[in-house]
Amino acid sequence: MKQTFVFSHLTMWLATLTAAVLAASVLTACGGGGGGGVDANPSTSSPSTEIPTTTTLTPTISVTGPNRAVANTLLNYSATVSNATATAFDWLWSDGTANSSGGSPSKVWNAAGRFAGTVTATVSAQPVSSLFVNQTVTVVAGPVSAGFGHTCAMTESSAYKALTPDSLRARLGGLKVLQSRVGANAADWTVREVGDGNLNLVFIVVGPNGGVVVKQALPYVRLVGE
Repeated sequence: MKQTFVFSHLTMWLATLTAAVLAASVLTACGGGGGGGVDANPSTSSPSTEIPTTTTLTPTISVTGPNRAVANTLLNYSATVSNATATAFDWLWSDGTANSSGGSPSKVWNAAGRFAGTVTATVSAQPVSSLFVNQTVTVVAGPVSAGFGHTCAMTESSAYKALTPDSLRARLGGLKVLQSRVGANAADWTVREVGDGNLNLVFIVVGPNGGVVVKQALPYVRLVGE
């Protein structure tokens, strides 16, 4: 009877131990006994930090103004700076006249020739503190477009007038460029209009020294009229 009791208690103890081992196995398989499958020691990682990149724009300078001009004519020039703030402008004309300042100076070229103008801008930017640009200007003595050598358009400060063979001598006879190519005395010139009547006025001018072609661009289409 005593042996039966001991054996019965041993059986119950083994059954309890087996149940405890099985329960531990189930809890381990489910992620531990600390809260329904949540890892008790989760791994942690630091969030990535992106360093913003900064794009630096290069300051530039540009000039607006005629690169062909007639002497003794008032002209306007201007300079602009991009990607920086200009605090001053200095214009060097290289024709013996005084420098100009400001972003939009006026200029009169006093003599014919070829000049290399330079404008320098003082800017509040790093790593540069100044910018400059060159512009070559060709200046002719008179408002004429003659032959193949001159491409300066005919301009005049007075009211616009279309040329005729007779008025061409009066208006252009004093130009040295034509006197040297055609003849000193405009009365000796032979002037003939050869335009097609659609767009421009075109004249052939012949004299003792040779001949030239003079073209006048009209502000309207001749075929249509003013």
